[in-house]
Amino acid sequence: MKFQIEKVLSTFVLVPAMFLSTLDVKAQSASRFAIGLLGGVSVQNPSFSEGTNDRAIDGSFGFGGGISAEMTLSQGLGLEANLLYLNHKFTRDTDSIFGTSVSSTFHSGYIHVPLMLRFHALSFLNLGIGGYYGRTITSWEVSAAGFDQQLIDYHKDYYGYIGAVGVSLPLAIPYEVSADLRYSSSLKNSSPIAGEELRFSEIQLLIGVKMNL
Repeated sequence: MKFQIEKVLSTFVLVPAMFLSTLDVKAQSASRFAIGLLGGVSVQNPSFSEGTNDRAIDGSFGFGGGISAEMTLSQGLGLEANLLYLNHKFTRDTDSIFGTSVSSTFHSGYIHVPLMLRFHALSFLNLGIGGYYGRTITSWEVSAAGFDQQLIDYHKDYYGYIGAVGVSLPLAIPYEVSADLRYSSSLKNSSPIAGEELRFSEIQLLIGVKMNL
């Protein structure tokens, strides 16, 4: 009888303790913060037009990387911010820079700062949606065969929207490896020339390692 009473009492003590422990784990998970490093490639797909005429423009590959941080807002939902350095590079025909129509390559480096809500649909799969801010931090270099390199000045600041599909797999605790496929598109015209319109869009593939704190 005494043993049964002790067993019942221990059950009344252990069950609430386990419940509170579960709440504590969930609370810690809900307040989890992760930081990481990212690197990868972007496939440029800009658009360019003069007046009502769309002009042919060929995007190229850009490379870069940076840092990431994510804060868990609630179970299955996080807020992520990145600070990345990437490259713009594209080719188009122009006659306003070298005095004759010639295929010219435009190149610059820029800072890319996306802010996204992350929806963790499964333990390894997540979706992201949000906006980004971009700023060109190097001069635009324009080169063409047979001509000296020139510098031009497009607008430095622009912004747009971004979407992502990501996977995340655990490594040794507390590390994870991640892969992200993203699409971003600018909402601002980056050309300062009246009648011209230049907008950036790109597909990014980023690989990273993050540490859960």
